[in-house]
Amino acid sequence: MVDILMNRAVHVARRDAHYRCSLELLEGRFGDASLAKRRDRVARMLAHLEEASYEATCALRGTRGWRAEKMFLKYLHLICDAARAAQVMVQHEALLKEDKGFLKQFLRGGEAKIAQFEERARSMAGEIIEAVAELVLYASATYSDLKKANLDSLSPNDKTRYRIAHDAVIPRMQ
Repeated sequence: MVDILMNRAVHVARRDAHYRCSLELLEGRFGDASLAKRRDRVARMLAHLEEASYEATCALRGTRGWRAEKMFLKYLHLICDAARAAQVMVQHEALLKEDKGFLKQFLRGGEAKIAQFEERARSMAGEIIEAVAELVLYASATYSDLKKANLDSLSPNDKTRYRIAHDAVIPRMQ
């Protein structure tokens, strides 16, 4: 039987690195950016969160798992869903902007209403991102404790592997 726990340090490192990258994308003003920049930012954030979730799942394989790690995985799924919702709202805003001609014709005018729909979609995406940022802030102490417990449980060799795997993700993703 293959010891799948031997790669746990690498999966935990990659989870932590991708989570960190997603947090960096949460910083700053979301609503002030152009539509293209907001679309790109949400897509990159979602990609990092999905990768963090995948790595968290891999890190749990072969173990009975710590309760805190299982809860962190559920938390990652929760904020992934929120990021997907923000992505949908940004895409909705883009569709409204791109297809104004069709919509004006279909609605027989209503430019003001179309602009209102665009603004509402933009506002909803911003609210979702703000809610995720607030949730992340509340979870920071719990995550720090989990990360410390994970690092404390690693052997010196696994700590080296963790650092290498973590550092391999960060420069590539920034």
